[in-house]
Amino acid sequence: MKRLSLFLCAASVIVSLTSAALAENIVYQQTGTNTLGYLGYYSDNVATQPAQNITTYDNFSLVNDTTLGKVQWDGDFVEGATPVNGFTIDIRTNNNGAPGFLVYEQTVSGLANEVLNDVVLDVFDQYTYSASIAFNATAGTEYWLSIVANTQQRGDWAWQVSVAGDSSAYISGFIGNQQPQIPYDMAFTLFDNAADPTPPVQPTAATPEPGSLMLAGTGLLSLAGTLRRKFIRR
Repeated sequence: MKRLSLFLCAASVIVSLTSAALAENIVYQQTGTNTLGYLGYYSDNVATQPAQNITTYDNFSLVNDTTLGKVQWDGDFVEGATPVNGFTIDIRTNNNGAPGFLVYEQTVSGLANEVLNDVVLDVFDQYTYSASIAFNATAGTEYWLSIVANTQQRGDWAWQVSVAGDSSAYISGFIGNQQPQIPYDMAFTLFDNAADPTPPVQPTAATPEPGSLMLAGTGLLSLAGTLRRKFIRR
């Protein structure tokens, strides 16, 4: 019996160590913010208004060659709106400071494992989403990531802003006279493949200057605008 107990204990330790070894590692992270005044940028495929689609991109690069296994992102959703019906995840090359050729695409059905984080003034529900991906990222190469939600109406969902990163993002589509380059960052986290031995690398976050926290433009999810639209809906 004593030998059996020791065997079971050893087996438990081996299982625990194996699970730890296979755990996903964060290789890049730009955390979101729920500070009022700067919430997010629209990045949506609108079923009823395809001509008004907007795509938001943010850039990233890794220190080591890494097989990416999962992406996690934060988004703001207007309470009472029709639920998001899937996401499209794209990774593109860099083309002179803008998104270039498409090198990876993943579609995610439904709500992408959404988890509620916060509710802002009974107007926005702030969620964290996640999805599995399989992309081999080359060390030192700049890429552009886009997360696009399938929505029923413009303004129902936005990719949440981050206060970490290099203050450089990009929007395309129905943006009117707004410049495509925007001095902000989006909230997302990249994980390696659990079987990939690449060591985790925590990025050094750059804090934007106070002036850059003033958001304006067609692509912005604004608190005031959403409050007005929600009041009209009621």
